Amino acid sequence: MKATGSPSLDGFSVLNAINATSDAWSKVTQETIMNAWLKTVVREFVDIDTDVAFEMPSDDDIIRNIRNKDDHSTEEEILEPAPKITDHDALKALDLIEMYLLQQPNDFIATDNDRNTVRRLKKEVSRFSALQKKQ
Repeated sequence: MKATGSPSLDGFSVLNAINATSDAWSKVTQETIMNAWLKTVVREFVDIDTDVAFEMPSDDDIIRNIRNKDDHSTEEEILEPAPKITDHDALKALDLIEMYLLQQPNDFIATDNDRNTVRRLKKEVSRFSALQKKQ
């Protein structure tokens, strides 16, 4: 604890926050969400789309929209694909993750299952790499 009486967040990363949020949401049941929704006062907004006025687009509007979409799709196709990650680079990354997990203090929450997953991935990348070299 810091002098202010609040817990320290040193070493608590954005990834830790994302994982903690994911864990918390995975424990929320569908029933809990339904009950919470029923207790809200948003009934007037549930059918808000039924009163929306709209107009049908003209043929010219439709043609203009399609042409604009075609222009944007050619821009997207120009993007270059991400570089291919080699088996060697993947193994180095998994080694770093494994070392990182081993270096963390006891209050860092990483289960044996997490560490086993990293080891299993290393074995699979090594196996796959060996198969690729034989071909």
